[in-house]
Amino acid sequence: MGTCLVRSGTSRIIVVNRRDAPSGIEDSDLALRLFGRDSVADGIGGDHYQLNKLAIWNRHATDGIEFAFFNLAPGSRRVSRGAECGHAGVAVALVAGPDRPDEPVRVRNVDTGQLLEVASHGASKGRSGAFLAKVIHDPAITVMNEAELVATSPTGDELRWETVPAGNIFALVPSLNTCDDEAARRQIQRVTLEWARDTGRVNATAEFIRTISYDARWEDAARCRVDAVCHNGSEKHHSLPVSGSSALCTHLAVHRLRSAGLPPSTDPNRFRIEFDLTSVSGTETVTVEAERRSGDWGILSTSCSTNARLLLEGITFLSR
Repeated sequence: MGTCLVRSGTSRIIVVNRRDAPSGIEDSDLALRLFGRDSVADGIGGDHYQLNKLAIWNRHATDGIEFAFFNLAPGSRRVSRGAECGHAGVAVALVAGPDRPDEPVRVRNVDTGQLLEVASHGASKGRSGAFLAKVIHDPAITVMNEAELVATSPTGDELRWETVPAGNIFALVPSLNTCDDEAARRQIQRVTLEWARDTGRVNATAEFIRTISYDARWEDAARCRVDAVCHNGSEKHHSLPVSGSSALCTHLAVHRLRSAGLPPSTDPNRFRIEFDLTSVSGTETVTVEAERRSGDWGILSTSCSTNARLLLEGITFLSR
């Protein structure tokens, strides 16, 4: 079948058009055959979950491009579906978008509903270079769907964090050093998972829990410097994923807009907040656009930069 292999951020993503896939194969089975049914030596996957990502896309008659996202943990050989992955959305836009690189492409994750508007920016154009992934919040976010959770760490220290369901479920911990301790991360994940199940959240399983520890330093009302680290269970992310950047910065922006003392702007009903977000992969600028409607502030979009390029395009022979 026709297959593209895309590097998007620190993820390597297999991108296929559903119409090119054999009609008698279910999507999850197709994913396993592409990754390698018996081992990583049997397909085009890798030995880390960030190298085992698949986006199966199709063009919807009215809603543009949509895709389903699949992931595999090499140790379990089990394919999961339903996670949020902004990098996969960028990869789909790169492969399935129009030939005009300056034209924004809208892609939607069919399981989470996340809507991305992806466009090239900077000097590089086409299928290699910098891309701006704008998460469209429609309807606008006025109050984050969040909870503050408290637990006691294995060392007896109190752990506090806020949990934000945004496709995946993010435990946002306002302390970088807290998550250096794997036992503390496991405690945070366990309590977050209990909360997710008790409240009937979608994706209420451990594989969809992400823990982001962060340190935020506001320079003024409209600019903030943030250091952040993301863990997926016991594994440390090689970067901060688009979905994590969006969840964290949207969360911080909502709190800022709730507080008093925002300075007057050119348009009293529009406000823009910029975050200089630093993770293990470097520093990026995340921009949050807000609008005031009927006296309440709402988040319209959250934009994150990522680098993406097409690595290979050709024919893949599926494992049996």
